[in-house]
Amino acid sequence: MHQKNEISRRHFLRLGAGTIGVALGSASLLSACGGDSISVAPVTTPRLSSASNFRDTAGPDGTGYVTTSGAKMKKGVLYRSSALALSAADIATVGTLDIRQVCDLRTPAEIKTQPDVPLAGATWQNLNVLGAASIDPIPTTGATATAFMLSMYRAFVTSDTAHASYHALFTGFAGSGENLVFHCTAGKDRTGWATAVLHTILGASEQTILADYLLTNVYSASEIAASVAQAQKAGGQNAADMMTALQGAHTDYLQAAFDQVAASYGSMTSYIANGLQLDHATLNAIRQHMLV
Repeated sequence: MHQKNEISRRHFLRLGAGTIGVALGSASLLSACGGDSISVAPVTTPRLSSASNFRDTAGPDGTGYVTTSGAKMKKGVLYRSSALALSAADIATVGTLDIRQVCDLRTPAEIKTQPDVPLAGATWQNLNVLGAASIDPIPTTGATATAFMLSMYRAFVTSDTAHASYHALFTGFAGSGENLVFHCTAGKDRTGWATAVLHTILGASEQTILADYLLTNVYSASEIAASVAQAQKAGGQNAADMMTALQGAHTDYLQAAFDQVAASYGSMTSYIANGLQLDHATLNAIRQHMLV
């Protein structure tokens, strides 16, 4: 498979091992987990203290990601996030973004534990990607946590509930074109795969797809570090390794999903058409909403 938007395993993993240029701050940061080095530049998308991984899918800089065809992704339309348990100040900030749809990709147990704050003027929809009542069992070591995460990413590609949830997310956005935010709990796994699919549809480069995925390690750096430190204190190195595997964005996780696409469908084009059942009209509508 040699289409421009297909992911080469060797090239994708090579990108994850080096410095990836993305816009976010004013220095080169080492990601909180996984050791990927990220160059950063100034942020223009609002930062939320109560939802640290809230960001624009078009990228954190002021102009939007550039696709392989030279088009730019439109800012201020489609957002991704961690759970929207927002503070009063962040509710006010989000209120300036004209968000009309919220798609919550979590399980019922996650929603009960950390419910979204309703956004004025926005409809809320639960699209349970995992199709389970809760996430069980929680791994206890770094090795079992890594295996758990790799399995989950492969299931994003193969499970019927993931197909249905992502289909609903993309067809809903295509049909309305209204400003939308989709999210899970940390905003990196279920949300990260949705964003990788979106960026593939829009024609983003491999480097852009991976760099955007890894931005979780910058946006959520303090939360990740605190979780790992707390686990270390409570349960020693095994617990810290477990938390590192669960909380960080790791190149191997995203690669596992792309490898599953190759194994099950042969290409991202086939996965999007036959797995997610997104037709040409839907894809064209998404591009019209998101590209300038």
